[in-house]
Amino acid sequence: MELAEIISIIKEKGLTGYKIAEDTGLTQVGIDKILNGSSKKPHLKTLKILENYIKNNSENYVNESSEKYNVNSKTDIQILKIRLDSAENRIKLLENHNQFLMDVVLKKLNELPVKEIGELHEDMTRKKLIEELKDRKK
Repeated sequence: MELAEIISIIKEKGLTGYKIAEDTGLTQVGIDKILNGSSKKPHLKTLKILENYIKNNSENYVNESSEKYNVNSKTDIQILKIRLDSAENRIKLLENHNQFLMDVVLKKLNELPVKEIGELHEDMTRKKLIEELKDRKK
């Protein structure tokens, strides 16, 4: 299904970016960009998700915000696999980013003289205590 046809059907059915995002797990911003034409070439997997969504409409589509999953076809299963792969890739990316940040912090800490590390630790402890006292006042 072509992008123009997908947009036309979505508008014809009166579906909103918010509703589609809620039902599919795509971002509302991304959907809105597709619908208003500022995203000219969305990813193929996004188009497949939208195509499947409008074919099944919101009642039969996998809804991430509920515990109920209706898988009605091989296309649904393929879309779920794509979304799972995407989620796994995001997790790996975040893990790598986290490791990179930890390495940077450790490198910077190793460059500090011992005296400064002690002062830094005292500073952090003071700030934590102040935050806890503020939280208790609330």
